[in-house]
Amino acid sequence: MSALAEYLNDLIRIERIPSIRELGKLAGVSHVAVGKILKDETKDPTQEVLLKLAVPLHADRKKLLRLAGYVVDITPEQSTSRPDTSDVYLSLPPILDRMFRKKRLQQSAQIAMFTGGALTVDEIDQLRRGVPPTAFDEERLVRFFHKFPLEDIQEYYKAAHVPLPQQYQDLETDLRDVLKRVRTSTDGSPEALEYVVQLAKEIFERQNGESGK
Repeated sequence: MSALAEYLNDLIRIERIPSIRELGKLAGVSHVAVGKILKDETKDPTQEVLLKLAVPLHADRKKLLRLAGYVVDITPEQSTSRPDTSDVYLSLPPILDRMFRKKRLQQSAQIAMFTGGALTVDEIDQLRRGVPPTAFDEERLVRFFHKFPLEDIQEYYKAAHVPLPQQYQDLETDLRDVLKRVRTSTDGSPEALEYVVQLAKEIFERQNGESGK
């Protein structure tokens, strides 16, 4: 048995996942594909599949990729072999943790209540483990983020290498236009600019709150 298969089978026992079919369901991967990896019948498992398996298994993502033969801890430009996309899954949790700490949120259940149930507790757990935004319904994810600062949301999507949803792009465009007008009419008064930014955030939050009802 390969080191990869042995590592995954050990995690299955530790997490007490009853079957390959159940693991596939939890990870969103075909149980047939999972079975082939666990039995060393797949020569070259993809990073996407491995990182999906890492979520329910609480696996060390870097170790998982190394055991599969992927190069990690170097930039994509330095890689002369298989490309590394694990940085997405590793960089997102710290960004989210900072966002939640600003609102004094620690538990996923607290976060679910704060965001009005836009995502379930299980989905928030997945989000916090590094599952990218493309794995979630975009409209619900927009509702989830609507109480957080726009600059943090921009940082999150940039780290995920995913374009900002159109609602955020529209807000950014409108905000820039308003700020330009205020700057022209007030000679760039910091108080006026701060007021516009705060007002824009409140309007955006209110609109998203109403659309989520």
